[in-house]
Amino acid sequence: MKLGRLVRRGLQFHLRSHIGVLLGIVIGSAALTGALVVGDSVRETLAQNALARLGPAHFAIFSSDRLFQANLRQRMCGVSSDGPGSNLNAALDEVRSICPLAYGLVLPGVVARQDGSARANQVTIMGVEDPAWAKMASWEGSKRPNAANNPNAIAGWRTGENAFINETLARQLQARTGDEIVVRIRKPSALGMDAAISPKNDTTISIRLKVGAVLDSQLLGDFALSAGQTPPANLFLPYEVLRRQLKLAERANLMLMGPAKTQATVNDRLGREWLLEDAELTVHSIEPAPDATGGEHPQPVVEVSSPRIFLEDSVVSAALRPRAVLLSNHHGFEHDSTTDLKFSQIVTNGIGVLT
Repeated sequence: MKLGRLVRRGLQFHLRSHIGVLLGIVIGSAALTGALVVGDSVRETLAQNALARLGPAHFAIFSSDRLFQANLRQRMCGVSSDGPGSNLNAALDEVRSICPLAYGLVLPGVVARQDGSARANQVTIMGVEDPAWAKMASWEGSKRPNAANNPNAIAGWRTGENAFINETLARQLQARTGDEIVVRIRKPSALGMDAAISPKNDTTISIRLKVGAVLDSQLLGDFALSAGQTPPANLFLPYEVLRRQLKLAERANLMLMGPAKTQATVNDRLGREWLLEDAELTVHSIEPAPDATGGEHPQPVVEVSSPRIFLEDSVVSAALRPRAVLLSNHHGFEHDSTTDLKFSQIVTNGIGVLT
């Protein structure tokens, strides 16, 4: 038997098995290709959803239940000079790139319909700076008509009569524009709400509002700093309205910034403008008068205090560690000198730090 005929007879005899192998290869290749395409598609969709929730924000400061001073935004937007010969134009460019877009107060809350027919338990209550947030989210100034740029809606929102909610919360409550809702907001506490000794009574306030508008994702209705498959349930109020209802000082726990050169640029600027008051800390140097100590001159001590009941280990460690650098480029310490540096090593020597 010739070789060619042997090959043909072999192919005919094993034809079914060869076809089965070929079909298996085709199906396997199709499955792998489909999985890769779907995986890339899902990854891209999740990335787009996450970016849509952030809007124009590229950097964010979120301090949860620790509230910094709201004027931190103004301080970061100010032009700082490093002394004679500094380049003002370069300073202006730097400020424009890291000037925060808006600040806000983010708190957990519960929202229910006035008639009690529906309730949403895990709601993010956002008190946002006005008009900065309204412009950033295109509630105002947008040529495209939307739910928020109705003059009556935005006017009622600014007076605290209305609240803006996103589509997720609207679905949970089955609410529409004009419906009445009851909002219960948890007050910020000197103790974290997770602390075992945190008081549970008198920790919330209730506000009766109307739904002023239902915001879609293009209006930053789904704003969130954390990634998730489903959008959060958000409710928006003006910062001043929420602050007055809670009887808080002008403090915030959220600040958003646009594109900056690098994260190091943002950190450097924040480090220069950050004050002890932003960390809810106060520091006092205590030097007893000689006539109160029998003519003796006791060593000065430093008192570090906080309204948060406890001082964190990092704060105590920093208080006990003498500083080794000048703070002349830090807000409020422009006249810091080597003499001040030497004195700080005397009073911050690990002795007599009080809480």
